[in-house]
Amino acid sequence: MSNDYRTEVEHVRLELESETFPIDELSDTQVEIVGIEPAHLDVEELLADTGMSDDRLALIERYLAGHHLQASGVDEIREVDSETQSDGSSTQFAQPDDRDGGYDETTLGRKAISKDTSKTLENIDKPPAVIRTPDARGPKRSRSLR
Repeated sequence: MSNDYRTEVEHVRLELESETFPIDELSDTQVEIVGIEPAHLDVEELLADTGMSDDRLALIERYLAGHHLQASGVDEIREVDSETQSDGSSTQFAQPDDRDGGYDETTLGRKAISKDTSKTLENIDKPPAVIRTPDARGPKRSRSLR
């Protein structure tokens, strides 16, 4: 694992375990590649320059790593509404699987948002504000030149 990350595989595993997800099926490589690498990129590009402490950024990176794993489609830990197998049996989960990737779509993504004092993660998917002002010059009038 890279020493550049703020979090560790074991910390992400503990976080997932505390959310009652079975983590035995996940390899350390899966946790790192599917979870930690994109979380580290998110923290570096979106949050590193926001003035938050390294400790807070490490915690957010851990939560985001768990979020990426929960949203990844790894059946053992994903958060989906339900799944019906061909034998008619079904499984109920927490969230729908037709995700668009927002941080607020998983338990750990929401935890990351709650720790982000800059509100960057909360506002990342919101469209930018647009301010429209009326034309103060009034309606255009044409003049004829004679």
